[in-house]
Amino acid sequence: MKEARICSGQNNTCLVDQYCPSLQTTNLQCQTCSKTIREHYGCNCVDFKMIKNCLKCQNGRCVECIYQYSLQPNGTCFKCALDCLRCDKTQCFECIDGYNLNLWTNQCGFPCETNADCKYYNIGYCNKCLKICEFCDQQCTQCSTKEFCTNCYVGTTLFNGICTKQCINRLVDHYCLNGELAQCDENITSQCYCNEVQNCRTCNESKNGCASCMPHFIMGENDRCTYCESGFELVGKICSPVEDLNPICPIPSNDTIVFNILLGTLVALCIIWGMLDIILCKKIKNKKQ
Repeated sequence: MKEARICSGQNNTCLVDQYCPSLQTTNLQCQTCSKTIREHYGCNCVDFKMIKNCLKCQNGRCVECIYQYSLQPNGTCFKCALDCLRCDKTQCFECIDGYNLNLWTNQCGFPCETNADCKYYNIGYCNKCLKICEFCDQQCTQCSTKEFCTNCYVGTTLFNGICTKQCINRLVDHYCLNGELAQCDENITSQCYCNEVQNCRTCNESKNGCASCMPHFIMGENDRCTYCESGFELVGKICSPVEDLNPICPIPSNDTIVFNILLGTLVALCIIWGMLDIILCKKIKNKKQ
């Protein structure tokens, strides 16, 4: 049994497989390395020297890091992103519970099946191939894909799935085109102003209702375009195709898959090689003695 030692943040007197629970000037007793080690503390893999955020040592080297820190080839512990469990300095390999790994970006995200799931998290849309919520472009508050906006922030207006500059004034039978008023016609895909009536493409003769509707809206009572046609659903301010919950998904290229496998293997081999090197050196040293 190791002797009881007193340590502080300025004087690490702890032995191998112990850690100092003090980072300040307070004197505390050295503790055996265990899962109680918190962030910024660390196990001593050699006498009197802490490896920050290390949980477990073996043969003078860190072999396991605390939660959400990943062991690097040089034996140090690197902090992963908040939603990542195992990583290197550039990408994540495994997410914490409740998150899914994006195989294209090697980042973690909220899991989803439909866009409604992402609305719960207040995040853009659901990438159904990756089963991950992804953010819309910065200009959108809602979107059906990353590039196609269905709703915009205050001060911008929706045009062809893009949020553009909003017009300062409004004029009946006109719509806003890049901050400028333009005459409504049957070909526009941005809402025509018909005295507060929504979803019009053109106005009726009295200018208080719709003569025609925005794409995929259907004309209802009192010249109002309220509902989407069959096969479409209201998303933000436009009628979008009903979600395909089983899309044909692209497969990451062989190069991407091979690279990720090789990178993970290389990291593991470097760690193993480092540990073997230390063991071999110790054996040679013992033989010389």
